[in-house]
Amino acid sequence: MVAVDTGRVHDFLIAQYETFNAADNTPVGHAHFQAFVSAPALRDRLDEGCIAHVAERDGTVLGMCELHLDGYLTLLYVRGDHHGRGIGRRLLKQGLETLHTVAPAITVVRVRGTPYARGFYTHMGFEPLADALQEDHGIRFHPFLMRLPTHPQRDTVTGT
Repeated sequence: MVAVDTGRVHDFLIAQYETFNAADNTPVGHAHFQAFVSAPALRDRLDEGCIAHVAERDGTVLGMCELHLDGYLTLLYVRGDHHGRGIGRRLLKQGLETLHTVAPAITVVRVRGTPYARGFYTHMGFEPLADALQEDHGIRFHPFLMRLPTHPQRDTVTGT
């Protein structure tokens, strides 16, 4: 993702949030999410060095993944009518490969998975850190952790 993409990525993220996650969060959570995915906030994180990948077809955003250099996965969304097609897995894999390149000392990735995405993160090899739903700034989530392999040839997402 580059700075010019942030407006349409913002629109994509808001649409997916409203469809799949808004019902789980409080009004404070809605405002917090909207501020977090605003185009200026996305641009600022790009400028700070965050890893951001976008999947698109014919100019339409199909998915987006954002990882911080400290190993925190902050955004991973796939357009609803494209769920189950491997886009999320590929975005995560690409993000982890980039993270390994720019921050090879990172050994774990953490994510605050939405209730909707809980099964996806478990399937991808993330370990739940708590059974109960957590809340921060009105956003409800399940905390997960993925231990990254130390062997550089191992595919983190598929385990091969």
